[in-house]
Amino acid sequence: MSFNRSSLIIVCALTFATLSGCTTPDDPKAGKDMETLKKRVTKLENRLRALEGRARGKAGASKGGKAQAKGGKAPNKGAKGPAKGEKAGATGAPKPPPGVTVLLEGDAKGVMLSNGKRRFQVPGRAPFGELTIMATFSEDALAEKGKAIVSKDSTNITVVCDAASDSCTLK
Repeated sequence: MSFNRSSLIIVCALTFATLSGCTTPDDPKAGKDMETLKKRVTKLENRLRALEGRARGKAGASKGGKAQAKGGKAPNKGAKGPAKGEKAGATGAPKPPPGVTVLLEGDAKGVMLSNGKRRFQVPGRAPFGELTIMATFSEDALAEKGKAIVSKDSTNITVVCDAASDSCTLK
């Protein structure tokens, strides 16, 4: 369900009229109540925009579009620049973090890449450099299943895991 600004104002005006007993605009209490309602409408509009942004992000992800990063905020429609802490790309969209997009093929139940300092979920993004491929083919803990070197000129890599050989490689 989608609401626009005018429908929210109408709902708030009707609510105000009902709750205040239809007092006149000259009434000081009515003026104070109107200010309170204006603040509430503004908060509701902001929350609605955020929810619509999240819904668009999820709908885009299910239609093959890009989903927002885990833990990220929905884009603020009409904002003049990137959200706090994000850098703008050529199109004004936030740039992805440096590294490569990692895809997964094969029969592993869970896969992560490690650079010795951090672990990176697969599929997802991972940094350039020397990485250890950690995977599980059952419900057991992750174990080292291979090594990989990701060069800075790479944009996408695919980790291929095979239970029969108990190993994972880059494609």
